[in-house]
Amino acid sequence: MVDGVSDIDTGCSNCFTHFEPNIDSIAEVKVLTSNYQAEFGRNAGGSVQVVTKSGTQEFHGSGWWTHRHEQFNSNDFFNNITGLPRSRYRYNIAGWSLGGPVFVPKHFNIGKTKVFFFASQEYTRQLANFNNQFRSMPTALERTGDFSKSVDSSGRLITITDPLSGAPFPGNIVPQNRINGWGQAMLNFFPLPNAFFPQGTAQYLQDNFQAAGSAAHPRRNDIFRLDLNLTSKLSGYIRWGHDADDWIELFQSSQFLKGPTGDLTQDHPAPGHGILGSLTYAASPTLINQFTWSKTLNHWSWFEVDPAAVNRDVLKGTTGTPEAGQPLPSLFPLHTVGPGVGGNQLVEGKANASNGYSNYMPYLTLGGPTPNTPSYSNGNPEYSNNNIVDTVTDNISKVWGAHSIKAGAYIEFNRKVQPCGSSGCNGYVGNYSFSPDANNPLNTGLGYANTLLGYYASYTEWTAKIVVNDTFWNVEPYIQDNWRVTKRLTLDYGVRFYHQTPEIDKQPGNEFAYFDPSRYDRAKAPRYYVPALVGGKRVAQDPATGATGPVSYIGLFVPGSGDPADGFVVAGKNGVPWNTYSTTPLAFAPRFGFALDVFGNG
Repeated sequence: MVDGVSDIDTGCSNCFTHFEPNIDSIAEVKVLTSNYQAEFGRNAGGSVQVVTKSGTQEFHGSGWWTHRHEQFNSNDFFNNITGLPRSRYRYNIAGWSLGGPVFVPKHFNIGKTKVFFFASQEYTRQLANFNNQFRSMPTALERTGDFSKSVDSSGRLITITDPLSGAPFPGNIVPQNRINGWGQAMLNFFPLPNAFFPQGTAQYLQDNFQAAGSAAHPRRNDIFRLDLNLTSKLSGYIRWGHDADDWIELFQSSQFLKGPTGDLTQDHPAPGHGILGSLTYAASPTLINQFTWSKTLNHWSWFEVDPAAVNRDVLKGTTGTPEAGQPLPSLFPLHTVGPGVGGNQLVEGKANASNGYSNYMPYLTLGGPTPNTPSYSNGNPEYSNNNIVDTVTDNISKVWGAHSIKAGAYIEFNRKVQPCGSSGCNGYVGNYSFSPDANNPLNTGLGYANTLLGYYASYTEWTAKIVVNDTFWNVEPYIQDNWRVTKRLTLDYGVRFYHQTPEIDKQPGNEFAYFDPSRYDRAKAPRYYVPALVGGKRVAQDPATGATGPVSYIGLFVPGSGDPADGFVVAGKNGVPWNTYSTTPLAFAPRFGFALDVFGNG
């Protein structure tokens, strides 16, 4: 909480703040762990209360600078072995603050008692050092079908089996006329080996590739506050906070930095804002009311620095194969590339497709038993996650004899625009796994060989990209009393009420769905493949027709046998309510505490 209102992203379990006041802009920090008064709430468990600085009648300022550099660090063991220099690691933090009265000599605020300002900025310039990446990349021979030198982590030859004959490929070499052009393009997407690790190192027989790097992470936070004493009874202030944060991320989708056609890095801007206005009215020395309004928001985005480097065309069939020049197929028609869905008009990045569709490569998992094989997973771009929080609070305090009574309300409206998640968000582009699987009748026993032949263990593809636009209310009235019963005993009691509405998503796509037992129709339920023995071999079998399939089908629906969504309903469609769950209309949390001076000498 900053100046009494929320400063957190309410859509990700309170995982980060919208903006961060720098240390020199903070006047007070209060950490409440438990047993706090009814006036404090909103968050379960502990609460951190931050109050920003205001200006005073005198001018006060500060300035600072700190510096880090890789020249102060030693190189690590593996970089020394492979001849890699130290990754660049540079960190500079500089900032300033200034506060004081706003006045014009002999004309405005002459006594310096009416208007005050405070401003502060902190600049961070960082080259963030990313962890070294080690992988076992497909070799030049393996990309052409020659697996005669492919060994496991113990140095033993990995024998590949021809699924058509059930016998090993002669010489452990795949015939050229069996190579799948799309599979070969997938292997060629990964870089060639670039390192040899000697016996005695952890990477011996484990890895043949190493990558290291650092990237820029510039950021800045700003705080500006203007305090006004409007009359002898009425005062207030306006505060604006802002964070600029832009991180070039390495190794997010892959364990290497460049593909065949360009850069694989991603840009991760995450700016945040917060504006607040507060008025305090002292009706009398014993009766005070404070009203506060606030809006905070952030953008948590990801996009490709070089969209062409991960375009689906990178995986067109290779020359000399039946698939030469042909685009990689998909289960469903690929969506038109374009800007975002989900009511989000923010368009970022070179692809101009925030939360929209991009013609990107599918996810790739190559599998073993080659140790530590690489993968590709474009989990985020093009992605924009926005959270907007509007807050109104009103607190009234009354001192009445031995009682200090306080009552008020905290009202918060939340909106969250977010794609399906922070990872795996681009399932609409497809997801291939070529990992060896004994249940796969086309398994060669080696992931790289499966890939080269086009024999995948599994493939999934979403029909659409999911973007939700959640909204919910949080209303918390309270009343409390601090009663000094005697000189030695003080009672603190009160109650806080909670009304939180369910999250509702009114996107045109109606992304919220759930299972409603009352709408389940047993007659419409699909059949499952069950395990069976046919000719002494374990297979999957349709219990109604006796049709069989590979073991991997066991437990899956039999296609066309029923409604796979039987009993499921979509919120907001066909008479189904928008909310997928219900909450208690008004919950309450009583608070009680006391302070006792046992010996009367406190």
